[in-house]
Amino acid sequence: MTATIGLRYDYFGSPTEAEGRQVIFNIPTDSLEQIGKGTGPGSAYNASNSLQPRVERAWDPFKNGKTVIRTAFAIMTGQPMLGLGTNLAGKPPFAVPVSLSSTTSAFNMTNAFSLASGSNLSISSIAQNYKVAYVNEYNFNIEQQLGQNFVATAGYYGSKGTDLNIAVDLNEPLNGVLPFQKLSASSPIDPGVGLSHITQHESVGNSNYSGLWLTAKRRLAKGLQFDTSYAFSKSIDYNSQFLQGVVVQDSRNIRNDRGLSDFDTRHHFVMSGIYALPFHGNRLKDGWQMSLIETAQTGNPLNFHISTTTLTNGLTTARPNVTGPIMAGFTPSYTLSAAAVGYIQNPQVFFDQGAAGFGSLGRNVVEGPGFRDVDFTLSKNTRINERFRFEIRVDVFDLFNHANFTNPSLTDPVAGAFVPATNQTFSVITGGTRAPAGDAGSSRQSQLAMKLHF
Repeated sequence: MTATIGLRYDYFGSPTEAEGRQVIFNIPTDSLEQIGKGTGPGSAYNASNSLQPRVERAWDPFKNGKTVIRTAFAIMTGQPMLGLGTNLAGKPPFAVPVSLSSTTSAFNMTNAFSLASGSNLSISSIAQNYKVAYVNEYNFNIEQQLGQNFVATAGYYGSKGTDLNIAVDLNEPLNGVLPFQKLSASSPIDPGVGLSHITQHESVGNSNYSGLWLTAKRRLAKGLQFDTSYAFSKSIDYNSQFLQGVVVQDSRNIRNDRGLSDFDTRHHFVMSGIYALPFHGNRLKDGWQMSLIETAQTGNPLNFHISTTTLTNGLTTARPNVTGPIMAGFTPSYTLSAAAVGYIQNPQVFFDQGAAGFGSLGRNVVEGPGFRDVDFTLSKNTRINERFRFEIRVDVFDLFNHANFTNPSLTDPVAGAFVPATNQTFSVITGGTRAPAGDAGSSRQSQLAMKLHF
């Protein structure tokens, strides 16, 4: 039995700006306040002390060195991203985002601000009770030696994220009315100025990952070596990104966005191997070798949206209603045009409800196209003398020319029930393959190489 115990300590202070030019939105007073000035708070959010224990055990139950049982647990604390602090410095009176089009008459650098001053402000802020995120990680696995050259491992790996960052829009319409139409008359900064989006970063997200990992390895013996792994896993969260802005459907009900992570892959298999062909006798027969790498995995989740933005203050984050089960895949029962085939086989179950309410379709409930790629190499090494060796090899990438498509279009551009004649891009794969031509899994690529080793 071997045990390892550790403890890490971190102190995370609140981000600051050298000249104190950070501004937050105060919800109770409907005002913009400068941090550390006047009525403003003393910091962007509270500092954090973090104790992070680690515990690990390894056990040889039969005392023969062929079976090892391992388990471990750790708490990992994430350091807040710099963007949380820099976003607070991009607001009035130190920075004001304005928008002018080329049709605006006679504008220049001296009058641009005054011409655009009637526009509503879109601002970002951070919750005063913001907390530093942390993750509980844990695993349990058994490793077994099989024979002289094989090792197999089976393990459970999991993690749970808490206090994760998520962005919400405080000014999401309520019964068609913006809760904060303008800054209050008593606001220390820009009193009475109109407001649009109020993006606030909060630490209310969480995540959960569970996975079964199986591996098998054979060390090089009799010319053969291979390594295989398979993972059956599931990852769930509210939001899979960090500083990408508001992506939740309903900022007042973020639990409605709890679903599969954007990167979730239910099945993932990788195999690689090298085999030295058993041909011997002369320089023509000696030195032949084959190698192969195969990767296969199921697709990532798809999050469909509607084009109507009335409920979300102009953001394309609302999802459609569905009236039945969704059938996805590459055997579609309808064709939009000669060059456009939809990934969803029964799009008639989708419905854009407009301003009637948020959609019933959950986040990331449809699985996108999977991925499969096989790379193969045949090589020949010929020893010329003790100092020189000549190698010639043929590499074939995506050996079977398997098409690995990108995700389809996820936004319905037309309100109302699905009508193929007017929804010419919905669920259509317009991005081609996952990678550009010539990259992994995009198309069959072959190359011939010769090397002189000395």
